[in-house]
Amino acid sequence: MKVKKEGLQIKLELTREDYYSSVKRMLNILIPDIEVVNDDSAEVVITSNLKVDTDKIKLKTKLVSSDTELMKKDIDTEIRDARYTDGDIERRCRSKVKFHIYQLLVKFLDLTPSPWGILIGVRPTKIGHFLMDKGFDYNEIKNNLQSTYGVSNEKADLLLRIVKKERIYLPTKEEVKDRVSIYIGIPFCPSRCGYCSFPAYGLKDAAKYISPFLKSLHYEIREVGSWLAKNGITVDTIYLGGGTPTTLNEEQLKELLAIIKES
Repeated sequence: MKVKKEGLQIKLELTREDYYSSVKRMLNILIPDIEVVNDDSAEVVITSNLKVDTDKIKLKTKLVSSDTELMKKDIDTEIRDARYTDGDIERRCRSKVKFHIYQLLVKFLDLTPSPWGILIGVRPTKIGHFLMDKGFDYNEIKNNLQSTYGVSNEKADLLLRIVKKERIYLPTKEEVKDRVSIYIGIPFCPSRCGYCSFPAYGLKDAAKYISPFLKSLHYEIREVGSWLAKNGITVDTIYLGGGTPTTLNEEQLKELLAIIKES
């Protein structure tokens, strides 16, 4: 029997409580009809038990409702690979927890999984380049994308084709050691999109903060520009994003661009 999704309340019980907000954000985006609550009366309870040993990650995830119990177990020994740092292993653990939970809910709710798996709010090619820089080959990267993030075979192949093309044109770390690209975020939007994972605030409540924010931003741009010049570092590109940069009015945007240019 197909489970009704709309308004379904889900309670998460995680051994790593610091993963809670990340898991909740993922579910809000990928399965927006459900509601994640911290309430014992929730219709579905998902427990995630994660244990990290020196040579493996052990993960057991269970979904329980009034008439269903689903479980997924995983022992991941890839952390033995010396190419992984402690930070890499931590990110892998968090992704594994999210992927397990997503898989169980997809099965329970009879959903079609996202072809990009649990990847949200990121440019997926970054993962390919990150792993390639560590010495992983294309087959290893594809396996990683599928086993850790749930990326489909088709999308994994697409991602790797793009990475191969980009590697031809992207400079090496040695080539960019004295060059930077700068991102300037304007964290305001006309309204807040439900799928967005970036720090941004709707104008309805946050318009009063634009002027003090810009004052601080102007100061930071000048200070960073001065430091870069003193240290002989060249700026390759400047990306103005957000949020929505055009929430600034014409005069605010004109002043900001002038300060960027002079700095």
